[in-house]
Amino acid sequence: MENKSKKTKSIIGIALIILIGMVVWSMIDTRSKWKHQELGIAEYGQGNYKNAIKHFTSGIASNPGNASLYNNRGLAYFKLKEYKKALSDYDKALELNTDFAVAYCNRGLAHFKSTSVPGTTEKDQIYNKAIIDFTKAIALDPKQIVDAYYNRGLTYNQSIHYYRKPFTDEVEGTYQKALSDFDRTLALDPGYALAFAGKGNAYYRHGDWNTAEEEYNKAIELKDKIVEKWGKNSLAGVFSSRARNYIALNELEKSGSDYEKVLELDPRSTAPSGHGASVWFQLKNYDKLIEAYNKIIDLIENDSEFKNFSGIGRSYAGRAKTYYLLGQYDKAIADYHKALSSGSAEGHGYSITEVHRYLGKTYLSTGKRQAAENELEKAIKLYGDKTDSKIKRVASGGYTGRGACWIDLEEYENAISDFENTLALNTPFDAQKDRGYAEAHKNLGLVYWKMGQMEKANEYLNKAAGLFEDSGKKYQAKELKEALKTGDVKDLFS
Repeated sequence: MENKSKKTKSIIGIALIILIGMVVWSMIDTRSKWKHQELGIAEYGQGNYKNAIKHFTSGIASNPGNASLYNNRGLAYFKLKEYKKALSDYDKALELNTDFAVAYCNRGLAHFKSTSVPGTTEKDQIYNKAIIDFTKAIALDPKQIVDAYYNRGLTYNQSIHYYRKPFTDEVEGTYQKALSDFDRTLALDPGYALAFAGKGNAYYRHGDWNTAEEEYNKAIELKDKIVEKWGKNSLAGVFSSRARNYIALNELEKSGSDYEKVLELDPRSTAPSGHGASVWFQLKNYDKLIEAYNKIIDLIENDSEFKNFSGIGRSYAGRAKTYYLLGQYDKAIADYHKALSSGSAEGHGYSITEVHRYLGKTYLSTGKRQAAENELEKAIKLYGDKTDSKIKRVASGGYTGRGACWIDLEEYENAISDFENTLALNTPFDAQKDRGYAEAHKNLGLVYWKMGQMEKANEYLNKAAGLFEDSGKKYQAKELKEALKTGDVKDLFS
């Protein structure tokens, strides 16, 4: 690709966002007569971004009117994840050259990626800024800036979430814009394999999971081209996206297989210890779980890039739970304490309250009754705070978690009361939306089993198995049916 200046020629730089396989082709002036420009490009090409910044900064000092130098330094800052500095440099590049299409594309990507910084708020406004920049790049160079179409499509995707159905007309319109941008990308460059994965992401977020699978398969059929053009990490991103889609389709074996490929292709990916963990927990593949957690925890403890990783608490807690299920209680206790001391805020896949509950369960397994009661009481208080929430999902989770604590403390009447409250919150039952209804029936069955009331226990457990089946949760249904067949439900308490 060429930028508009006849005096410049461009080379390619790649920036990858793993979770959604995002790539931008960034352009750097290589015909500059200034040595700092050439030296900066050389260092950038070798991945020495700090040295590249020093050379570009020296070049700017001697030639402050060169927009390409600011754009190039912005690329180096972007690689170092210093997005504010990158944005500042792109701003200056565009101030010097208002028709610099590539700088608009790069600034749009920097806006997009900046939303991944912990503590970032007003993400929708930032995505809007990214869309404006990609749109400007397209207007300036509609045939050459194929990446702007692709990146804008991925940015549109962020407004689409199937769990927010029914969609407004505005969201449906955004969904159509995303699909249109990916189609335009492929029309301009039929070999842009990642655009198929982009379409897959759009369909996934819209809830069209079978169609999403078809698009991911198209991308993976071109896996050699993806590796050649964008690298193994990009291919890992595609497998990660398809694996997540298989979770929605409740095809856990296929999902687990894809997450194994992610582990092989990109050891730095956080996906196997995130969504992948939920799959391997259900499949009881504890060896793969330990492998995934060990890799991410090694990065957390030894790689400076992961010092602000938002999943620190989740990773320690996940490995602790795996150790607990394997009966390695000392290791589980050590990891639960690391999770609590990590300072991680509650978020997707991580609950401080659940850490206290499982730490209590682990202490019970080691015979430390007083320590167990202390942790379970902490959990009961925290779950109680959630039961007052006006958000049904949060309140339901509060009752469910607290009920589980009551079981561990053998206070069965309290447990029954909490699980019945969960049922009430999830009535009438919507198989596509409600997660707690079937679980509440299962939990009530387990309480009555503990109390020795087998007829009532079997009634609730059979009802739960049917509800799981109606919801497409075939693995949970199978586990329950097998337990009912053998009469051994002890493992269900874990």
